[in-house]
Amino acid sequence: MKLEYQRMREYSAYGESEDLELIQDVLDALRSLEIGRATDIAVEDYGDIIRFIYADGSEKTFEFEDSIIVTGRNERFEVEGDLSRVRRLLSVLTEGEE
Repeated sequence: MKLEYQRMREYSAYGESEDLELIQDVLDALRSLEIGRATDIAVEDYGDIIRFIYADGSEKTFEFEDSIIVTGRNERFEVEGDLSRVRRLLSVLTEGEE
């Protein structure tokens, strides 16, 4: 299993990891989030793409714009919960890239 992370801010950064403990921590943090109400708000300068690639080659991708989750159908929903926890966990993959 592999985790890929793309941070899109003023400066973009990319990181990846096969550390199962980190991957589990990120998954747990994502599971703690709740999807709120639909929104039309789009944020272009504060995004995160998190991709999990499983041993069988399947993938699961999460895309966030600020505090909004963007679905594969380009629908946007407010995120309730501690999204900053997810970002803190992922920051180890992009340290020193700004």
